[in-house]
Amino acid sequence: MACYFESRATAQSDWEFRGAASCAASGCHGGPRAGVSSVHVARGSEYPLWLESDPHARSWLTMNSPQATEILTKLGALREGRIVEPRSYRNCLTCHATDHDVELQGEGIMPVRPSISEGVGCEACHGAAEGWYDRHYQGPESIDVAIASRGMIPTKSLVDRARMCAKCHVGSDDRDMNHDLIAAGHPALYFDMAAYHEAYNKHWRDDEAESTAFRSQLWLAGQIANFEAELELIQARVQRKTFVSCWPEFAQLQCTDCHQQLLGRSGRVFNNSKGNPAASVVNLSQNTSALARPRMWNLNGWSVLANALDSGRIEGGSLKYDKISQEDFETLLALLRDPKQSQERISESAARVQSQWSNILGKQTTRDALERWDASHQTAVGLTLLRALDSPPQWEPAAMAYLSVWALDRREPAPAWTEALATLRSGLLFPPLQKTPAFPLSSSKDTDRLGEQPTSETFRQALRVLIDSLETNLP
Repeated sequence: MACYFESRATAQSDWEFRGAASCAASGCHGGPRAGVSSVHVARGSEYPLWLESDPHARSWLTMNSPQATEILTKLGALREGRIVEPRSYRNCLTCHATDHDVELQGEGIMPVRPSISEGVGCEACHGAAEGWYDRHYQGPESIDVAIASRGMIPTKSLVDRARMCAKCHVGSDDRDMNHDLIAAGHPALYFDMAAYHEAYNKHWRDDEAESTAFRSQLWLAGQIANFEAELELIQARVQRKTFVSCWPEFAQLQCTDCHQQLLGRSGRVFNNSKGNPAASVVNLSQNTSALARPRMWNLNGWSVLANALDSGRIEGGSLKYDKISQEDFETLLALLRDPKQSQERISESAARVQSQWSNILGKQTTRDALERWDASHQTAVGLTLLRALDSPPQWEPAAMAYLSVWALDRREPAPAWTEALATLRSGLLFPPLQKTPAFPLSSSKDTDRLGEQPTSETFRQALRVLIDSLETNLP
């Protein structure tokens, strides 16, 4: 069975956007009829599927919502209905619209719309269509040419597909969803390719989706793409490539290391979220250092791939993981943790790790080996992440471990496995109307504050069930 892991896509920036409407002819991607929103219809209905079912099609409306207006006002980009800082506004528009060029009617005047006001349309993922829209339907050879030299993105490659997602859902050198935006009200970004992909209202078919390895391969593709995007974002921030970027950047650190818990008079520990003083009953953070730890959500891909290469779990190639590379990665993490480090040194360290990563993924033997990623590899990763959890576990590593185990697509799971996964999920979900998790969990059943969330003991029992099950099935 085919699994696509190709070389990095290169979208040429000199091609112009044409808009999703240019794809909407009934003989192209606009059929078979309006109102269709099912992934089971015949090929050719992509445009109405996107228009009616895809949240990306509404992202321009999101930019004009009351919540967005409030965020832009808090950021100082909007004042009395006028855009007073276009550079900050464009940083938002880069992820909320296909074309982020805006036409200002005068200095400080709120633009009516970007040049293409369609939200995140076809070309945001497939590449600016000027170079290929009139030829990509002429057969496989024309698609190869469009991808190779005319700016089309090879979305059948799972890694390249994940890379396009990560540009917005992680960041890149021309867009930065940072701590200022989070403080202003934008949700923090926790992108997981496999989970997002499964929940997404699709306008395409994946022939490999019936495979039990497909979800794991998507998870790995996301780990690769997230890591690459995070390295690019780190360098953009320290080099101030965008108007909103700065360093130190708090979004680069684990949230719970700074947003500490407060001990109440009763001896219990409460979450100190504004407007929700007793959202959860929790234990104190296990971080005893004065320095906040780097946020590992997008950096975990290095360990996943490198450890798999080093352990020999990925077969089919002669490449072996270099221990010196691991030292360089640990150096980067130490630099990210120390706010006194020079920005130049951090940038150089990130660039060195990025170069090593490219050398690993650029080898044919490694790309061939990635196609062999299956349930046994995913099982080993899940066990590693579950065993590494502290007691009590912190939210971010626990959520990462859960997603790695969830990516094991068991078509006929045992009831105990299903129940344990459900327990972890309910414990990791944010409470209603809250932007912070009620985590670690209470040692008692305080239903007024925790609702349906499990206690810490129940959560630990579920972790034990998963670990025991994975150890039993480890080859």
